[in-house]
Amino acid sequence: MSLEDDVPIVLPEDDDFSAVERNSHSLLGRFLNPPCQNMSRMLRQMPKIWKVYDRVRGIALTRESFQFIFELESDIQTVLKQGFWTFDDWGMALDRWVECPPSNFLQTAPVWLRISNIPVNYFTIKTIDAVAGAIGYVKEIEWDPEKPLLQNYVRVQVVLDLNLPVREKKSLTLPKGGGTAMIDVEYERIRKKCFHCFRLSHEKQVCPVLKGTRTGNGK
Repeated sequence: MSLEDDVPIVLPEDDDFSAVERNSHSLLGRFLNPPCQNMSRMLRQMPKIWKVYDRVRGIALTRESFQFIFELESDIQTVLKQGFWTFDDWGMALDRWVECPPSNFLQTAPVWLRISNIPVNYFTIKTIDAVAGAIGYVKEIEWDPEKPLLQNYVRVQVVLDLNLPVREKKSLTLPKGGGTAMIDVEYERIRKKCFHCFRLSHEKQVCPVLKGTRTGNGK
């Protein structure tokens, strides 16, 4: 046998080797900007932020991915219900463990939007749904047209693709030659992002799009 040969390790079909039962009570997550987020500090602090304290334990799986194992199902539901989470001002993808995750697992997150500046002649559920649908999959529109709206925005929850730009303006072309309206979009609980490409995975000074532009210009 040469030094280059490697004999694979074959695990037996034995329950003692399987973590499936434990994992069924857990959440998996990943940092969106690992160089700017401290794993060990996050694993210590998030149970306090969630107010679950000694009912959960965190495990660092890689430099960017992690797992939280809970004692109570109600605690898992409470964490997920509150939506998007950040640490060190950068986002985290977080979802319930599944044995065979889909290809987009931890690539999306539920996020609440605040949509404002919709033209009064088109201030309808259909328009709001169209605007929010251009940002992500619409889960809930928190507005009843038959009731008062006491703030200058409508809250909408969408499932956001975390790999796409997070833009604070959306262009809305109005019918009948009505021109174009710029709709304002605020993303609740999202703090930092790149202010060049608007993605959630890096800061502007290391933006690959900006670096590519500079390289193309010979700078």
